[in-house]
Amino acid sequence: MFWACGHSFPCPSALKLHMRVHTGERPYTCEQCGKAFKETKTLKKHMWIHSETRPYSCDLCGVGFNSKYGLKNHMLIHSGERPHACDQCDKRFRVLSALKAHQGTHPTAENKPYRCYHCGKTFSSVGALKLHMRVHTGERPYTCEQCGKAFKETKTLKKHMWIHSETRPYSCDLCGVGFNSKYGLKNHMLIHSGERPHACDQCDKRFRVLSALKVHQGTHPTAENKPYRCYHCGKTFSSVGVSSSTRGCTQGKGPSNVASVGWGSSSTLIYTFTN
Repeated sequence: MFWACGHSFPCPSALKLHMRVHTGERPYTCEQCGKAFKETKTLKKHMWIHSETRPYSCDLCGVGFNSKYGLKNHMLIHSGERPHACDQCDKRFRVLSALKAHQGTHPTAENKPYRCYHCGKTFSSVGALKLHMRVHTGERPYTCEQCGKAFKETKTLKKHMWIHSETRPYSCDLCGVGFNSKYGLKNHMLIHSGERPHACDQCDKRFRVLSALKVHQGTHPTAENKPYRCYHCGKTFSSVGVSSSTRGCTQGKGPSNVASVGWGSSSTLIYTFTN
């Protein structure tokens, strides 16, 4: 298999290291927790997590850190400062790594050379594209042995397994409901406060949790997230399979600006349109 993303490097070793972005290879493994890394320097940095030494402490809240860098980044929480700005939008971040991760969400031919032929979304690696394809195929290869529920990713299955755990160490002081994680308790507390911190940028609706906002945003049709249009009634869909709902449409004939034709589920004829 060959990759061509356009990056160039001054020496073979740098190219070899870069190729791990495409292959997903992580040859350096932590002996204490099993987490794997692409570079030795990243593994060494990770090893600080397992160290009990915390020589750098915050004067404001007492939290300890392994390095001056960790303490410096922590202090930005108290100051509210976000020194790292994205040059493609108005978002700002406390740490450089968060900025770099965010910048990867802005698709470019250079950092996301792998395109989904169903919806046009682009990805930085073959693995990410394969994972995304399950949205269209409906494949859920990871199954819970206790209840049979299936998932697209192993991390989602692991998160689900907490449901079957009897341990509920985080409880609500107001109503006594227990949760498996701090995150679950935090989201639950929004029910009592009435707070809905996640706002839709296309309408006036607000949501308690980010996942609910993302689901809602998918209801706003755009050329990017709903490229498949029913030639009978004009409704748009996120995938070829979903547009099988064109059954029952009896409205007029489709327009002439047809870019491509395909088949959805139940032998439904699908047209993809040019702008």
